Amino acid sequence: MLATRDVVDLGGHMGSAVEGLDLRRPLDAETAAMLRRTLLDRLVLCIRGQQIDDRQYLEAMRFFGTPMRQLRVSPQLHDVPEIIVLSSEDRDVLGDGKRIVVGAAWHTD
Repeated sequence: MLATRDVVDLGGHMGSAVEGLDLRRPLDAETAAMLRRTLLDRLVLCIRGQQIDDRQYLEAMRFFGTPMRQLRVSPQLHDVPEIIVLSSEDRDVLGDGKRIVVGAAWHTD
C-alpha cells in the first residue's frame, strides 16, 4: 500500500513524485485511489524507479482510465498500439518532411 509519505510535491502548484511503488504488481484499491486523486490534484504524476515493459506500462495506466488508440501518423508500438512514440526526430511523412512536434498537443507520458 502506498503511504502519503511516499508522495512528494515537486513544485508550488503542480506535479508530484511517487517513490517506493512497483507498477509490475497489481495496485490495491486504496493505492490506486490515492494515485488518481494525486494526479487530479497536481496534474503531473511522476512514478519513479520503474523497470516495466510496454505492456506493463499499459496495464498500470488502466488505473487512470481506459487507454485509447490514437489515429495519428506517429509511430505506434506494434505490440501495444495504444502507445505512441514521441520523438524529437518526428518528421511530416505526408508532406514536406519538416520536423514536427507531436508532443506539443495534449499527451501522457
